Amino acid sequence: KMSWEGFKTLFETAAQINKWSSVTKASMLCLSLRGDALEVLQTVPVAERRDFNEVIKRLEMRFGHQHMEQLYRSQLKNRTQKPAESLQEFEADIARLVRK
Repeated sequence: KMSWEGFKTLFETAAQINKWSSVTKASMLCLSLRGDALEVLQTVPVAERRDFNEVIKRLEMRFGHQHMEQLYRSQLKNRTQKPAESLQEFEADIARLVRK
């Protein structure tokens, strides 16, 4: 599996290299989706699937970091140092949670 951010970066790079129009980007994005992302696409009305920004907006709502914000806050709030974990490892994990 690939993260949404990773997939989006690769897709946007391919779109730029190939000089895709907005409609072509929307079509290629729809053809690229699998699994849960394809399920999200099923909720987008057919007429709106040609709108790249609309498809991206729907995918961001489901897979972007915004929907995970509450989970990340909870993880950060409840994170304690594990018995065998060094202070450096603990600090690195706290820093990772803060960046999210």
